Amino acid sequence: MPAERPPDTYRIFQHRREPGLCCAVREAMLIPYFVRPGAWDFGARVREGDSLPIGFQPVPAREATAAFGYYLFHHPCETLARADFRHWTREGPRRLAPDQS
Repeated sequence: MPAERPPDTYRIFQHRREPGLCCAVREAMLIPYFVRPGAWDFGARVREGDSLPIGFQPVPAREATAAFGYYLFHHPCETLARADFRHWTREGPRRLAPDQS
């Protein structure tokens, strides 16, 4: 029986001019060349299995970061506030209740 792989931790960056555009990079990987200070801001550090930003999908994130080194996704809010995160379950996303943020 194969060992269960540990959850990945990602650094999430948010584009300054397009706040909904986010770039996720696995913690153990280099930040891509296009994520530059002045154009992108650090938004959050997230781990699979914990609360994740809306729009972030763990399986595509794993695949994209393995292939390209980063994962782009759209977050519909202007900031990566914990109130906008949702808990990831096997059934899919579930928004956090206000007292869980």
